[in-house]
Amino acid sequence: MRVIMVFQFQLGSVMDIKSGSENHHHLPSCVMKRASCWFRSAKFAYDTLVMALGSTSNDFNTPGVKEHCIFLDNPHQARRFHQEMLNLFLKYSANLGANGKVNIAIVGGGATGVELSAELHNAVKQLHSYGYKGLTNGRAERDPG
Repeated sequence: MRVIMVFQFQLGSVMDIKSGSENHHHLPSCVMKRASCWFRSAKFAYDTLVMALGSTSNDFNTPGVKEHCIFLDNPHQARRFHQEMLNLFLKYSANLGANGKVNIAIVGGGATGVELSAELHNAVKQLHSYGYKGLTNGRAERDPG
């Protein structure tokens, strides 16, 4: 079984976050065309949502963020994220995952978010040496929804 990790950057602002069987957040994205900016709504699915805005995370009072995101402001939060990622990898490696994909949404393109995406990319390579050959780094794709 192959597990594909997908990383994606999307410019915009988080408007709301939902949890449960349909984890997603809505993001009005700015589309540049001839010096004007058009906004459209985008919906992204995720298994784990990380708010990585740098310094101290700010949820900007976005509904659902405090309840459903993992912030990376301190070692305790980083350990929580680490444990959740290990649990996801173990779940999917034991063929318990529905579609064999682990989708991670990283909110924030600052140093923390960029470093996290690079570390996750490298973690897949490391996990190969431990026998998790089904893990792959997927190509970031825009959700058409």
